[in-house]
This record gives sequence, C-alpha cells and structure tokens, in this order.
Amino acid sequence: MGYPKLLIRDTGEMMRKGIITFFVLALVVLYVIIYLVPGVTGMLDSTYVVEYGVLSIHDDTTGYLIRNEKVYAAESGGMVNRIAAEGELLRGGNRVVDISGVPTAPPTQRLTEIKDALSGLMVGLHGNMSQGGGIVSYYVDGFENKINTENALYYRKSDLEELSQDKVVALGTSTTADYPIFKLIDHTSWYLIAYVSKDKASNYVVGRSVDVIFTKASDTSIEEESEPEEDDEIDESDTYGSVEMKIVAAEEEGNSVRLVLESDRFFAGLGELRVAACRIVSASVRGLLVETGSIIEEDGRPGVYVKRKTGKYVFVPINILGSNGKTTVVSDMYFYDEEGVWMSTIDPFDDILKNPEKRDKDSDEEKAEEDE
Repeated sequence: MGYPKLLIRDTGEMMRKGIITFFVLALVVLYVIIYLVPGVTGMLDSTYVVEYGVLSIHDDTTGYLIRNEKVYAAESGGMVNRIAAEGELLRGGNRVVDISGVPTAPPTQRLTEIKDALSGLMVGLHGNMSQGGGIVSYYVDGFENKINTENALYYRKSDLEELSQDKVVALGTSTTADYPIFKLIDHTSWYLIAYVSKDKASNYVVGRSVDVIFTKASDTSIEEESEPEEDDEIDESDTYGSVEMKIVAAEEEGNSVRLVLESDRFFAGLGELRVAACRIVSASVRGLLVETGSIIEEDGRPGVYVKRKTGKYVFVPINILGSNGKTTVVSDMYFYDEEGVWMSTIDPFDDILKNPEKRDKDSDEEKAEEDE
C-alpha cells in the first residue's frame, strides 16, 4: 500500500525547511565563532604592528600678532592706484600709491572708527611716498599705535582682549582725505603671543625655534564689499604655510603657559592677521610609533609588551623620544639609558600588546623560558 501523495509532499517540505533552518543556524554559529568570540576572548590580548613614522608634536591655539607699524593717511580723496603690492618690502622714499579722480564710495562706519582711533597718530604730508623702510600692507584695525613690539614681553590676556580679526579692514580702491590709505610694517622683528596648556610647558624651551602654521583669515572686513565670500573648511590651502619663530618667553599665566615668539620672517598674511588660528609645531620626531596607551612602567622603566612567536608576551623597555598624548615616538632596536647602559628595545614590525594593564600575565617560569 503506497503513502498518500499529500503526506509525501508535506514530509519533503518539512525536510527542506529543516535543511534551510539548519543551514541558517550553522551560518549564525560560524559568524559568532569567526567575529564575536575572538572579539571577546581576544579583547585583552589584541595587538598592533609597530612601524616607523614621523610624529608632529604641536598645539593648536590662537595667536596674537604684535608688530611695529605706521599708518599713512590719504592727503586727498579719489581712486587709489597701488604701485606697491601687499607684502612688498620698500626702502624710504618709494612711491606706494597714486590718487586720482574722485571717491566712488564713502568710507564705512568701521573705517571711520579706525580713523578716529588713529587720530593724530597717522603719517601725513608724505606725497604717497614711504617715509622709511618697511613692508607695505593695505590692512588696518586701529591698534597699530596701541600694540607694539617694545611691550611684547609684558602683554597679558587682559591686554589682548580687545584684539579681534573681525576688526581688521581691507582698504579699498576708493579713499577719502585723512583716512588710512596704507601702512608700513617694521620687517626687522615681529612677535606672536599664544597660550598653550601647562602640561605642554616642557615642549617650549626659551631659545629654541618652533614652526608656526598660520590659518588664513576668514573674518576680515572688506572695505566696499558687502558680501565677502565665506569658506569654513580648513585644509592646507587655507594656511600660509610654516613660519620659523624663536621662543623668547614661556611663562605660566593662570591655567596656561604664555608663549612669546619672535621672527623676522615674512609670510603672506603678516599684514592682514592680527588674531589667527595657528598650529605651533614644537618638534617633528622620527622613530617607531607606538600607541601611548600600550606603554606601561615596570621597575621604574617604561616599556611595552611584545608578542613572541610562541604567543607569549615579554616586557621590553623603550626610550621615549616624544609624544603628542595619543602617539609616542620611541627608539628602535637599541638605546643607551641615562646611566649609559646599552639596552635592547623593540624592532620594526613587532606585535605590541594594546592593553598591557589587562593582559593575561604569564607565569614566572614561562617568562624565564621565553627569555631563554
């Protein structure tokens, strides 16, 4: 007697569903074994490969530019023809601009405020000629005679509170008599005052040089232009590159360290910038790059745990060359400690234990066996 066709069909359907279910469950178990279990059981023992690299040790901060500068007043109103370009270095007696015709637009309120702030302090009756040497600039903010290099070492935060980049005005091509028309900057020396965290004080030693990367201004007022373009993105094209500066002071002020940096180098934003976002690079160190969190101290000596071919971990001393907090640069292969003793250290492509504080410690016997 044969089985009913319906029963055979149902049995086959059940078998197919059972196979599919088994297959799905097998995939889930396989996924757990491959991805989740190692992530849990190996979490404490995860490693990374150490490699060579260059570490930039730097601070991103706000800098205040201090210069000696003289603002020249227009002897008449009219259209301005600039003979000397922004940033050009002139000797005394050079013609800077020509003025002809009549003004095409009245001065802005901000420029009038700057004129009033500089009342009696601008250079007049100059025939549009430079009365001394200096760098030409067509930017003004009214602080030219209030902030100078003679007092750079003594300025504090309270003295700099009024300074703001959005108070800087780019002079236009139309001018009014007795209003600013250009200025000359003393190129022999200018300063930058900036503040960094106290824990970075050791990176800034008086007498040493640092590199400062200035970000281009995005909030300078534009005379005669009501809708300046805005670009909030910051990348390499938004900087003036690197300027070498010497540390002349590094002193605690409140909860920070006040840095006073000096330079005679020119960069394209020197005349425009009064307050700038800048990156101060105190050092660029080459060596093996290790994660700072993987460094541990044993017997008063810093080091890391290196995974050997046997799978065991061995403490290896390191020589720290520099750190930015997250990443640390160390010597490779060997170094001499403070007592002049030769020490073997980590090699390129060693496997370094990420979390040495949470590692599964080997027994003394295993370590002794590994050292052999």
